[in-house]
Amino acid sequence: MYYIYKIENLKNGKKYIGLTNNPNRRISRHFTDLKFSRHDNQFLQKEYNIYGRSQFSVEILFEGDVSEQEIGEKEREFIKLYDSYHNGYNQNEGGNFRASNGGSQLTKTDIFNILAVLEYMSRPGQVLADIYGVSRTTISRIKRGVNHTDYKREFDALKEEDKKELYNNFLVASNLYEKKVNSTIIQSKRKLNEEQVHLILLNFERKLITQVDMAKRVGIKSTYTLDCIKKGKTYKDFALTYTKLNEDQKEKLASLLSNQQK
Repeated sequence: MYYIYKIENLKNGKKYIGLTNNPNRRISRHFTDLKFSRHDNQFLQKEYNIYGRSQFSVEILFEGDVSEQEIGEKEREFIKLYDSYHNGYNQNEGGNFRASNGGSQLTKTDIFNILAVLEYMSRPGQVLADIYGVSRTTISRIKRGVNHTDYKREFDALKEEDKKELYNNFLVASNLYEKKVNSTIIQSKRKLNEEQVHLILLNFERKLITQVDMAKRVGIKSTYTLDCIKKGKTYKDFALTYTKLNEDQKEKLASLLSNQQK
């Protein structure tokens, strides 16, 4: 059994048309996300923040034991009927019952760029959300394959070098690295700077001092973070810039570490 539902702003008449096979759960999810300011649909979220829950109504427009293709056609019909794509909250013309795209108008290129950054950079969610004008929840759902599932499947099938090329190209085109470094959220959470991460990786490579001493040198309490950096679980952006260092640059780092030892 499939359903078409309508969420309507009682103040201005704008509408959102959706389809689901579980209306109670789906509608509850909409308003939970809206309540906590994490809804994928930035236009619906913005006006919910202005008007509040009491100014939005919900109505089931259609229910029937039909095929996915038929319910998709029904959704398109209702979006056209209520003009909710051009003059409402729908951000596509409907008809996609499969994995949700979160109501966003992100292109395949956008999704590939987002996935590449998520692959090689630590905690980039807020910066990506700011760049593309979506919520951090949307970025999280793209990462988990909840939104834009087909594109994620295509991305995951790419060769490693192709993923890195996407990342490096986007890094330059978007000035992403500078935006991330200047992010107040990132600044508040990061304990290590780029040079410290490079020193850690160099020490793994050359074994200049013990890991316990390395942890003390960079001001952290245990070697767990060092192991996470080595395994690529955190500070992935700094780890990637480390791979681009030449031998002269590494020698300077080694010299710095030696000077710190004295």
